Amino acid sequence: MLKKALPLLAITLFCVSAHAQSDERVNFLIERAQNAYFDLDLDQALRYVDDGLEMCAERCTAVDVGRLQSLRGVIVAAKNPEDREGAKAVFKEALIVDPDAKIDPMVVTPDNQELFDEAKAELAAAGDDIAPGSRMHGQTCGLDEHCQPGLACVSGKCEDRRSRSLDDGDRGERGFVELGYSFGVATAHSNMHATSRPEGIGHGVDPQTDEDRTNDSYILSGTEGCNAPPGEFCVRVNRGLSLFSHGLHIGGGYFVTERVAIGARLRFNPNAGEGTLSNFLLGIRTHIRITDPVETGFHALAIAGIMVGQIQVQPFQDPTVEGDEIARPWAKTGLGGLEVGVKLGYRFHRNVGVYVSPEAYVLFPRVSLGLVATAGVDVAFGHRVKTIVQGTQVLRVRPGDRDGDGIPDVDDQCPDEPEDLDGFEDEDGCPDPDNDGDGIPDEQDQCPNEAEDMDGFQDEDGCPDLDNDGDGIPDTEDECPNEAGPALNKGCPFPDRDGDGVVDRFDNCPDEPGPPEFMGCPQRQLVELDEKEIKIHDSIYFRRNGHVIERRSFELLEQLANVINSHPEITHIRIEGHTDSTGRRAYNVSLSQKRARSVMQHLIRHGKVDRRRLSAHGFGPDRPIIADARTDEEHAANRRVEFRIEVENEP
Repeated sequence: MLKKALPLLAITLFCVSAHAQSDERVNFLIERAQNAYFDLDLDQALRYVDDGLEMCAERCTAVDVGRLQSLRGVIVAAKNPEDREGAKAVFKEALIVDPDAKIDPMVVTPDNQELFDEAKAELAAAGDDIAPGSRMHGQTCGLDEHCQPGLACVSGKCEDRRSRSLDDGDRGERGFVELGYSFGVATAHSNMHATSRPEGIGHGVDPQTDEDRTNDSYILSGTEGCNAPPGEFCVRVNRGLSLFSHGLHIGGGYFVTERVAIGARLRFNPNAGEGTLSNFLLGIRTHIRITDPVETGFHALAIAGIMVGQIQVQPFQDPTVEGDEIARPWAKTGLGGLEVGVKLGYRFHRNVGVYVSPEAYVLFPRVSLGLVATAGVDVAFGHRVKTIVQGTQVLRVRPGDRDGDGIPDVDDQCPDEPEDLDGFEDEDGCPDPDNDGDGIPDEQDQCPNEAEDMDGFQDEDGCPDLDNDGDGIPDTEDECPNEAGPALNKGCPFPDRDGDGVVDRFDNCPDEPGPPEFMGCPQRQLVELDEKEIKIHDSIYFRRNGHVIERRSFELLEQLANVINSHPEITHIRIEGHTDSTGRRAYNVSLSQKRARSVMQHLIRHGKVDRRRLSAHGFGPDRPIIADARTDEEHAANRRVEFRIEVENEP
């Protein structure tokens, strides 16, 4: 029996392989779609094209997808000539996938070629001179980069990046093939028609009355209720009403909807009776899904069907006289019947799984009831998929994904809400309409992954503005975040009381207008305010080798005192005395200290500067401007007095 089953197994697997290969033939489907198009069966043409696009989920090149989409655009244009935009949208899909796509010469016409050229021109125009991120929702584009954050370029327009379904059709496999073995129990009853005659009996002789007791299991037609044709026999049943039966099972089906399949099955065992078709049942079945379609894992279907054929049974017989031998003839059943059952399966792979199928059947008009359990392997093919487009990316979603976001329901925390597939926490399967949680929806948020700082400055764009006024000082440290100002004034602009264009902080005369070259004063200045010091543009002259200030420096010191008194925000100035490196160091340090102190005393006595704002320090030759000075000019440059701003408060 196994030897006879192996060729059937090989034939079945060959058929499955050939069918899977034929499913992948895009050219075949395009040809069928074109034929339907020429026959004006546009709905059927669309179905062929959509079947091809579904097959292209994993295997097709961009060229094949472009050919299918171009043909789809032709069919859409023919089906609804007034919907020019709809046809152009499909042509744009083809051109986005394959920029070199074109309409097949077999179906091209001046009208659809014009639409195709318009779609191509619009895509090209949308891609020219578009600044990245400049296009809003609904505006034309050529690439995703042209659209604002959160949007994608779909058919030449910026759209919400949330995935959209192109095909909400059925999911699950399109078809399946089964190969298994059936084990069953069938009922037998008296007067079932025998498949053979008793050995050595003459025509019209009644086995029940002749001398041969071995053929008492036969009943002559027309006697004891036997209604077999004249000259034939029935089978006596006098022990046991149930009999074991078995046979090879080959079956398959095709889903016409997501849950309903039409199928056929053959049960066959040439060694279980008299004749080649002694155990042969051919049935037509309806399969109805009990569980949702799954790619892998458990699945269940209910089965109901009709069948033709028979299962021959060989009832057990008790001899007429105990100890005698008695024949066990085969009995015919059926010619037709009904069956119901369930199929319980588990797929280890989307294409291959195992199953068991308990069933009950009845055969008639020669009635026989039976229970059958079939176990085997099933092979699924032609999986239906849902097409999801995210921008220009095409996703093919398999069964077990109710919301069609490409994340299996078992891993999806929101199985009924599609993930928005924007690159932010996509693995949880839940849409994130506001990734950064700033209250601005991602489709309106130019920075969907950076929270707006909500400080009242350009909050509507969704992007944080860490330095509103662009002065280089972070708003968290800027006391005037919307007005540019220097770090010296904590990010706030300096005032200009006299309106002369020189800010008060650097204005020697903040209450008298003057030009910038005079440091904001009406007359030329020898003193200049800097951030860290007060610079002098002349020397302070002392008597030779002494610390008495010469009169020619009094004007400079007077201006210096005016500047200090005009800027009370400068609360402390360190006056530094420096000498050259000639002579003894100790002498030079003492001299520099005395000179710095002389300047301080002059500013206090004659300039009326608060003594608490001043201090004097002598550094001698230790801080030269020109190290290793040799010439008189170099030594003169090192002899100086400097005014360092040490403490400054807010103005």
